[in-house]
Amino acid sequence: MKAFTAAAAAAVFMALGALTANAGQWYIGIGGGVVFGPALDMSGHNLDTTRYPDWDYTGFPDDKPEGYRWYYDLETDAGYVFPDEAAVGYMLYEEGEGGPRIEAAFSRRTQPLEQIFKDLTFLDESAIQPNNSGVVADFKTEIGDLTNDIAALNLYYDQPIADRFKAYLGVGAGVARVNISDLFFRVNYIDADGVALSEYDSSQCEDFSETAFATNILAGVDYQLTRTLLTGLKLSYAVIGEIESISDYMEHPIEDLKNTTVFSGNRQWSLAFALKYAL
Repeated sequence: MKAFTAAAAAAVFMALGALTANAGQWYIGIGGGVVFGPALDMSGHNLDTTRYPDWDYTGFPDDKPEGYRWYYDLETDAGYVFPDEAAVGYMLYEEGEGGPRIEAAFSRRTQPLEQIFKDLTFLDESAIQPNNSGVVADFKTEIGDLTNDIAALNLYYDQPIADRFKAYLGVGAGVARVNISDLFFRVNYIDADGVALSEYDSSQCEDFSETAFATNILAGVDYQLTRTLLTGLKLSYAVIGEIESISDYMEHPIEDLKNTTVFSGNRQWSLAFALKYAL
């Protein structure tokens, strides 16, 4: 988190340093609203060589696999974004006109997640087939929220469209701290007679937090309430790179075994009510 805070501060100072020689007007901004987006992809793998009692291992040397892969969709519900943006910026044009502006901004975007199982395969991606042992695997999975903390440098072009109204388009780039909370997994095995096969049980509970590159596309409309205060609506689209994390199990047949999890397809829309105050 310290590295992320330093990156956010660096983005602000980059903007300040680049603008000291220009004529125009400084402003600060803040906003809040809703965030929505498509499902994320979650995949993982390990090097687990355990032969589990409910699967068919025909064709594997010594009936032992090299590992396993699993795949989930992470469905997103509408979430919240506050602040949508806390920003400091500089308008590179005179008051009452239009033109370019530059802005250093921080945003936090949070959405609830739902984990939808897709597939489970061996490490070589070959299909897993059940056997006729009568053993039942009782799975439970849970997941919390996705939070993207984004520090970015954004470039806009403001265009007057009517009395007191300005429309704008913008692009930006920066870094995102991607946080996925409360990922929980547990599986317990029970044989055909109802006896627990605890030697095969495994579980994991993990919070993921990694840094990725982020880009923004932004558009909106502002209305000038007073000479120094503007209000409006802002639509933004963030594209965030994939993250990868290596984690431990709380319980597993193989002691100290680790697994690798990858989250990709991280895209978020936000629609926010925004305020700007010209300094």
